Amino acid sequence: MAINNALVQVEAVVSTATTITLGYSAGQTYPMRYLVVEPTGNTTVTLPLSTPALANASGSNFLPGSGPGFPITIMNTSGTYTVTVAAASGDTLVNVPVLSGQYSAVNLFAVPSENKWYTSSTASGSSGFGTFEVTVNNLASTSTSQTLFLSDAAYLVTAVREIHGTASSSGTLQVEKATGTQAIASGTNILTGTVSLAGTANTVLSGTLVATTSTLTLAAGNRLNAILGGTLTSLANASVTITMTRL
Repeated sequence: MAINNALVQVEAVVSTATTITLGYSAGQTYPMRYLVVEPTGNTTVTLPLSTPALANASGSNFLPGSGPGFPITIMNTSGTYTVTVAAASGDTLVNVPVLSGQYSAVNLFAVPSENKWYTSSTASGSSGFGTFEVTVNNLASTSTSQTLFLSDAAYLVTAVREIHGTASSSGTLQVEKATGTQAIASGTNILTGTVSLAGTANTVLSGTLVATTSTLTLAAGNRLNAILGGTLTSLANASVTITMTRL
């Protein structure tokens, strides 16, 4: 289905509650640039392989051979259901986007030489400001649980990473979302488990986010708190980075 006007061409509008795999027929010159998803349930969109194939190659699910790669924009029209973007087998998607707000959209670009798709920006309607990171530095053995981020609008947490220069004895890190008048350590954890602060120094560790989108979504006035536990003796030069998308 094609919708054309002076500003934009939408190559496809899809209504589905399951999965979509983007593929291109043999001989097709250019891939789809705009995909609008009208989901009737939570949906996954699988990107095509980033590795170019000849334009007249047999099969599908390949970007054409001309050019270094192509951008694709995916939009979710639903305010109820999520659209998750996934990489094809053999590819990596950097900063996996989950489109959870009505008219939320993501711009992606393939880099065939790296077998990767990159998320260039994510937005919700006309108010989105893309993906950004908040970093808190210099956590140490004397540090206590503290607020890392005070939300001024709606955000979706997409990643939590930690690195330390000197390991602690048995310290741990959890990140929680606090709402209303909740005190530190009284909120809702956004990680399925704690991150060890006792591991190998100068090694980036990634926390595993909970699967519940509402838990990862912040409203204005919500806070993200670092909850430190265990024995922090010797901990030095620890940094926590939280990646978020403004909705």
